[in-house]
Amino acid sequence: MHHTPSYSSSIYFINVGEHQTQNIYLSPHAWLKLHIENVNPQPGDRITISWGGGVTKTFHGGVNEASVFFGGGNFNRSIPFELYRNGEWIRWRDTVWMNAFDTVYHKVEY
Repeated sequence: MHHTPSYSSSIYFINVGEHQTQNIYLSPHAWLKLHIENVNPQPGDRITISWGGGVTKTFHGGVNEASVFFGGGNFNRSIPFELYRNGEWIRWRDTVWMNAFDTVYHKVEY
């Protein structure tokens, strides 16, 4: 099979024995270094970050820690957070621009 890149947005099925053009779009890699800091720890504090694709990370108590997450670059990434404090859930989202082929630093204080 011969692959010739083109700028068409159509994707067709591959037919054996025929000359075909397939466009393959790959997003660039990007990393997020997410720093989580609990500046006012309360007993039983727990924060969970959802990265997507089943990837979550949970921090407990008076955390001051950084984690690196991997994803695609050149777009805004929405990151949902769930904080359990004083018997109730508080939910919010942050949006971070993910630079292609770079590590972006983002800090969350609660």
